[in-house]
Amino acid sequence: MKHMRNTFILLLMAAASFSLPGMAQETMEENAGIVDIIPVTYSPLDSVPDWVKQKTTPEEFALWKRLSHYFHVDHTVVLLQDELSEKQRTALYDRVKETCEEAEDGTYKGKLRGNISISVHPERPRLPHRWQVCEQKWIDESTTYQHLKSLIYPSETWEDEGVELNIWFIYNLNNKTLDIIKHTLSATREDMELTSNGHIQYQRVEQELLGRFEGILKCKDATGKPVEETFDTAFTFYPDRITPWLPEDAGDMRH
Repeated sequence: MKHMRNTFILLLMAAASFSLPGMAQETMEENAGIVDIIPVTYSPLDSVPDWVKQKTTPEEFALWKRLSHYFHVDHTVVLLQDELSEKQRTALYDRVKETCEEAEDGTYKGKLRGNISISVHPERPRLPHRWQVCEQKWIDESTTYQHLKSLIYPSETWEDEGVELNIWFIYNLNNKTLDIIKHTLSATREDMELTSNGHIQYQRVEQELLGRFEGILKCKDATGKPVEETFDTAFTFYPDRITPWLPEDAGDMRH
């Protein structure tokens, strides 16, 4: 464990050293409504955690072991694979196998012996989301601290209301790394009740932020009648399309 890199812990240390106003206090104290962040941990070369073997078939585990010979692997997707359809699970391991083959025959375009995360794209279509820049601060000439928000589920009962995602992160323009500080999911009206779960991850190779959330939104319509809306939504966000050009008071950008 001492040899493993925990990106989330490093992020908190880095954020504290930058001394951005209010960041440490927000991170440590504002726990209400925070969706669990899945820490990204990269295993040493030629090493696969024991829990991966318990959650995979012998053939699947052999592929993770093979991949670990060439990369420091993030195995987070294994924690989520029970949620995958048979088609998605097959696509996941086809991708692991393909990456192994590319590493072995010299056609892999990235860096060998570096960190890698394998992602699975949801089968459901991703609707376009409007992302609003709430706050942006330049830490240095290539690194920004950002707070964005988006209405990821529009209510069928109330126009321009629904489920809102807020995300705080640090993004480096040069090496394309993104470290999530926290993200929250909440209803936009006080009289709405939200029950939800989901996850969000940044895939460095693809340079995309992936998220999926599902849940139930309860509210009352204009007549006072109780309404219950079920939602299941996914999105892809590309931070390098927005960061370099927007000033601190920027408005909306569509992805």
